[in-house]
Amino acid sequence: MWVLEPCAPAFLAHQLGVLRPTYGLILCQKVIDIAFNARCHLVPINRTLQGAHLDIVYKNGNAVALQYFPIHSPIHDNDSLEKGSLELVNNYFCTIFIASSYFSQLVIKAYTIAALGSYFSILDRLLSRKKIGPFIDRWNIIMSKNANGFIKALFETYIVPDEWKNNPKISQAETTKWEESVTRNIKKGYLELVEDHERLCTLMLVNHNSVHAG
Repeated sequence: MWVLEPCAPAFLAHQLGVLRPTYGLILCQKVIDIAFNARCHLVPINRTLQGAHLDIVYKNGNAVALQYFPIHSPIHDNDSLEKGSLELVNNYFCTIFIASSYFSQLVIKAYTIAALGSYFSILDRLLSRKKIGPFIDRWNIIMSKNANGFIKALFETYIVPDEWKNNPKISQAETTKWEESVTRNIKKGYLELVEDHERLCTLMLVNHNSVHAG
């Protein structure tokens, strides 16, 4: 799980970097529902992406990489491909989240808030420049660059208190203090996240009240 857990918010960020904004906002709602609203449901993968798979590659030393192969039919449309991506991320995120320990779930939530917050900032920037809008649903290279930067930072900082158990220098009191601090930040971050998501959905004409359905 030490490999799979950080890949949940990383895979999320990666897909937000390649999807069109409306599909990105729909994916955000799906992940918010999983991590914060206890709505975790596996769904069938769109036929267009049924051949897609994720591979864990072990490199030199302790380094590992999660490689995504979006194998799809040569005959497809963008909507089917992006819907399949939503379903794939939903299933991966849901499976990893429910299998994770309590502390790991807190960390996944914290990084999910960071990933979505970073993504929302990019959408705001693109909206202000009129690069996207209610009738301009276009992918932009800035989304991909932002995702790559977030993923790099995530893997450089990711740690879960479960890993501290055999470290005599870290006391239970320190772990408890960390837990309380992260929990407070998650509660605050979640409220801001929902507000920003609803605002962006309104601006992009995405129905935020129903995007998690199906």
